[in-house]
Amino acid sequence: MANAQSEEQFNISQRAQCTLSSTTPFFKYVQQVLGDSYDPVDNSDGIVNFGIAENKICEDLIMSKIKTLQGKDESSKLLYYDVNSGNAELKETGKKFLENYFDPLEDIDAGNVVIVSGVTASLETLAYAVADRGEYIIVPSPFYFRIEKDVKERAEVNVLSVPLQYKDDSLPSECIFSSEMLEEAFQNAKKEGKIVKAILLSSPNNPSGDVFSREQLLDILQFAYRNKLHVISNEIYALSVFNLEVKFTSILSVPHPDPNMVHVTWGCSKDLGLAGYKFAIQYTRNPKVLAYCLSSAVFTTVSSIVGFRLKEILNDTDWLNNVFLPTKHCRMLERYNKICTLLKDHGVKVHNSAATMFIWIDLTELLPEQTFEAEDALFLKFLAEKVFIQPGYQVFNKTPGMFRMVFTLDEDINEEGVKRMLNVLKSSPRYPHPRGNSTSY
Repeated sequence: MANAQSEEQFNISQRAQCTLSSTTPFFKYVQQVLGDSYDPVDNSDGIVNFGIAENKICEDLIMSKIKTLQGKDESSKLLYYDVNSGNAELKETGKKFLENYFDPLEDIDAGNVVIVSGVTASLETLAYAVADRGEYIIVPSPFYFRIEKDVKERAEVNVLSVPLQYKDDSLPSECIFSSEMLEEAFQNAKKEGKIVKAILLSSPNNPSGDVFSREQLLDILQFAYRNKLHVISNEIYALSVFNLEVKFTSILSVPHPDPNMVHVTWGCSKDLGLAGYKFAIQYTRNPKVLAYCLSSAVFTTVSSIVGFRLKEILNDTDWLNNVFLPTKHCRMLERYNKICTLLKDHGVKVHNSAATMFIWIDLTELLPEQTFEAEDALFLKFLAEKVFIQPGYQVFNKTPGMFRMVFTLDEDINEEGVKRMLNVLKSSPRYPHPRGNSTSY
């Protein structure tokens, strides 16, 4: 009787139960990692966290900038309520930022800008706006694991993944994602009774670092137009292209027969290293989608102090263009090349990425068998060696053996983590002989 009463007392809704039952493996391990994070001084036996996407490579610059903002007079207005979707000044800042860095075909209308508390909040809001419960959004895979949760956890919209393909030996790697691939997936979904309402793109891609070309975006937009699909473009890594041979193309800069079906979001967490600020700019020209986003903004409001600081940072184009961004890109390219060279010298294959903060590592040949179970076993070996690196199955990669590593941490942490990774790999009977002379970070 007591047990029955206890269960009844703590009973929760079916919606809550459904959410809890769909918790991803990533969150299970994140709690373990965050509770025992490596620190070279205070916790040298802790876990090196290559799993959480944080860009600390220009922490010195961003902290210096924030300290200058702390010296500015802050209005008492920051103590009180403001417009949920961002006040006029903040929306004007968002407009100018998009015009300065996303090369839009047409002038941005500040009235179509919505300021929200991060890209996760933006994607969930847009999923609610463009699809009904049980319907589908096409997403190229691999993709950031949170995207599925963003659109499904509360909006109850499903993801239909379409795997990217690659051109062999291209430098940097060129992904293939065409209207033909979309058409095949779309028609197969229709045969299965699935209703597809949108395509969600992330360019640059997390985890692979691939960047869609202008031609690819045109092809995708034409397919979407023919099939009356919305296109949501997650451009959170727009300013994190570190390969100078690759140009980021925003979907705002590409012509579309129906601009009302295109919606864009960008956040400060990756490009500016401000993950804790929870700030994103969302843009749509669709009046009904906009009306819904404005109506639901009470759930996604950015705090006044964060809005104030981001307004100051984003408006300072001189600092962004001449100090922060060039320094960041230079440091990222140097760090990326340094780690990739070391890994390659030890016989480890890496994807030739152009952007984001990840090294997409190919450990396929080190698996005893080509299964996701073998991939997970290798992931657990890394974790036992106190290094947390995300396996491909957690980001919906179609084949086993890929791992996502964050390379924008403090350099000493990156160094320690790479050493631990190599210790695990060297214990494998399939580990190849290093081809270079590099034996340390």
